[in-house]
Amino acid sequence: MKLNINGVIVEVSDADLSKAIEEKKESFDVKSDDIVLRTKEAQESFEANIKSESQKVGEELGRKGVFKSLDIDIEGTGAYKTDEKSAEALKTWSGNAVTEGVKAAGIDPDKKLEAANEDIAKLRENLATANNSINSWETKYNTHLKQSGIRKDILKSLPENLALPPEDVVDLILLRNKFDQDDNGNTFQVGNDGNPMKDADRNVLPLSNSMTSFLDANPAYYKGADGGAGGGDSGGGDKKQTFAEFSTEMSDKNVPLNGDTYRQEMISRQEAGTLES
Repeated sequence: MKLNINGVIVEVSDADLSKAIEEKKESFDVKSDDIVLRTKEAQESFEANIKSESQKVGEELGRKGVFKSLDIDIEGTGAYKTDEKSAEALKTWSGNAVTEGVKAAGIDPDKKLEAANEDIAKLRENLATANNSINSWETKYNTHLKQSGIRKDILKSLPENLALPPEDVVDLILLRNKFDQDDNGNTFQVGNDGNPMKDADRNVLPLSNSMTSFLDANPAYYKGADGGAGGGDSGGGDKKQTFAEFSTEMSDKNVPLNGDTYRQEMISRQEAGTLES
């Protein structure tokens, strides 16, 4: 007789089965070298064990491959058995390799470290010097940029009826006044207290107002004004020469305004009392 147990065919002797039934045996043993039957629980345990063993074998083969690629002899050490043992073996091997390499090269580790530290210190020093140089040039560039912006703004704020070339008037204005720019690049005049000059409402005084005030206080800078380029005699009696008259005179003599010769002559005349201070 053939028995079908969960899809597995088991052949049983009819005589043995009949005898077991006649004797009313509580159990009947069926033996076969070709068939293995397990309970569900036993099968699950069996499959889990197979999976675990396969994973372990795979990991060991992987570790062996690493050692082999590095040409490390681990025969008889069991270093491939676990990650911890493999890591320890690799650490020992790397330390020995470095030590042997240093010895073979005839290098003193302490001197090598000292030389490396000196090189690092020198690199840091060079980097600091380079950064300082960059910052210095950046500061000079920004200062030049600001001064150029201030000159352009003052030049645009000047009227057309001037007795001197506009660039010369800008030099004179910068010589006798201070200016600065805000974060938006707007130029304003700076007072003696170092703060922006303001109007009665405490608003920063527009640059055009500053130019008007300066030129009104120095009418000789206008064409046709008394004492200016189109005016009358700049001398006469004990009258002091005005600053505008002096500048016109220097310009006529092709003396660069705000140059060394200009400044020396200005100081000399002021000390002599022939030029207004």
